[in-house]
Amino acid sequence: MKRIVLFLLWVNTTLALSCSKKDSTPAYPDGNGQGANPVKRPHGKPTGPAVSKQIGPSSGKLISTDGIISLELPAGAIEAPVNFSIQPIENTLLESPGKAYRLLPEGVQFSKPVTITYSLSDKEAKALNPDILFLAYQNAEGHHYLAANSEMNSTGDKVSVQTTHFSDWTIAELLEVVADTT
Repeated sequence: MKRIVLFLLWVNTTLALSCSKKDSTPAYPDGNGQGANPVKRPHGKPTGPAVSKQIGPSSGKLISTDGIISLELPAGAIEAPVNFSIQPIENTLLESPGKAYRLLPEGVQFSKPVTITYSLSDKEAKALNPDILFLAYQNAEGHHYLAANSEMNSTGDKVSVQTTHFSDWTIAELLEVVADTT
């Protein structure tokens, strides 16, 4: 087993050193759904009841039944009232240490970015490295992407992102080692 791990580390290092900055493509994009080699998995099935709320153009907030994920719409994000919901689902992103949620309606167009916030339990906040923690989403085709504009709050117990789309969301840790050949 030790030889396999060392071999894989050697292969990854060799590949990283052989790529120039021009021809290397990150495995995860900046959160806009573009990029090479996204992880593709089936969509998770619902695991509990959804919470729903009608939110209008003036602003509004919706929190999952377990209090882990919330969405906040600023004034002017939508033009007419919309029924929003948060549905807990199976987390199919194996690299994710957290729960997953489906935010609906998918395909709604926002005039201003909405904020999605994922609250960590005390145990998660102590165990996870905030420097490599991101919110991640799964698009309609099943590809998972990291939202690079994810931000950790000052107390290290909430990760937030501003987005203009809804889909399936969770948290993920990513540590990327890049060899600098310059």
